[in-house]
Amino acid sequence: MTFAPEPFSQRWMASAALQSLSLRVDGREQVTIGEVLDCLGRTGVGLTIVLLSLITLIPIPGPLGVGLGTCLAFVALQVMAGSRRLWLPEWLRRRHLSPPLLQKMCARATPWLQKAERRMRRRRLKGLTGTLARSLIGLLMVLLGIAIALPLPTGNLLPAISLILLALAMTARDGMAMLAALGVSALALAWTGVLLVAGAQITDRLLTWTGLA
Repeated sequence: MTFAPEPFSQRWMASAALQSLSLRVDGREQVTIGEVLDCLGRTGVGLTIVLLSLITLIPIPGPLGVGLGTCLAFVALQVMAGSRRLWLPEWLRRRHLSPPLLQKMCARATPWLQKAERRMRRRRLKGLTGTLARSLIGLLMVLLGIAIALPLPTGNLLPAISLILLALAMTARDGMAMLAALGVSALALAWTGVLLVAGAQITDRLLTWTGLA
């Protein structure tokens, strides 16, 4: 099944894209990541990052976070390269998602995204979302994607929120929103560092306690 893309007039609005997606998967038994991304049409990589980041917040057991974190890092590399069209490997496009979970995610996320979008202004401090800035933002997104891929408890939340804010600001070309997103991203990376240090210390103590160190 092929989805029709969103109208050009709504191409930067993640909330509109999620509402449309929720309607289009209604009644489906399963949906692939490729079909979901096709629903976004030519909305660009920004909304794709928003969607994939939202999926990482779904509490599904298994290696989904590792796979999606890797995918987000891969998409961020395309942002760094200045790509406006997204490419994903076929094996990832064929991965299935649960339509009910996807609809639940869309319903919960849409009001928050609408609030964020109402506070955004197109082309405000546009130098912070220009071509050079996009490359640097892409590098930051790569680091956040790697943070999501790490098997850390509560490690997905802040990096995923940071990616959503960065992608919304980039797509809206709102430099003021980008400054706020950069602040949250710095906090997310700092928290990831804390979790890594804490995990290393716990592992060291366990090895010492068991006599394996």
